[in-house]
Amino acid sequence: MATGNDQVKQAFELVRMGNEAVLKENYLNEEGVYHLEVDLRKSDPFDPYAGTKALDPSLFTYVDSFRKAMVNLAPIAVDFIVEESKEETDRLIEEAFRRHYRMELCECQRERKRLKIISIVFMIVGALLLAVAVAMGFTDFGIIDDVIGEIVSIAAWVFVWAAVEKVAFDLRDLKKDALYNAVMSLTDISFKKGGESDAGNHRP
Repeated sequence: MATGNDQVKQAFELVRMGNEAVLKENYLNEEGVYHLEVDLRKSDPFDPYAGTKALDPSLFTYVDSFRKAMVNLAPIAVDFIVEESKEETDRLIEEAFRRHYRMELCECQRERKRLKIISIVFMIVGALLLAVAVAMGFTDFGIIDDVIGEIVSIAAWVFVWAAVEKVAFDLRDLKKDALYNAVMSLTDISFKKGGESDAGNHRP
């Protein structure tokens, strides 16, 4: 049985190694591509409310948890395991899979445009408030004027900081999400019967 010190050492080793060892051991093939198998044999892959236009959301929860565990955008392939490969069904699954990530990409792009507009508006409001605060600094109406000027100055810097935060952090995160969804929409997809060792029916 491992002691407390042994567990701490193992924990530090896991932190040092990251997730590369697990991913390489279980998913990396000799061609340097990470293969994720998605077993569709025990359930209907399509969302019951969307017909064949969308896949079950839990499928993407599984796929995304695998993809986002990777440290970079290494090449991956998704292998759908089916009872029997049928060209029409396979085509609908693939189209629904790619459609999901392209819709997510569109949403990221819309959100990026919205954030850009908001950041510009916040910067303009901050600049105007800052100008008001500076102008009030040249007036002298007593303590009330000083308090109001200080409040306006604080409000101005709050708007400026909010604008900078959206550009420096929120837009950067959305750009990463957009790239992720774009890559996933182009992921190599294959279908294979359960029990087969190699993926078949590849589609780039």
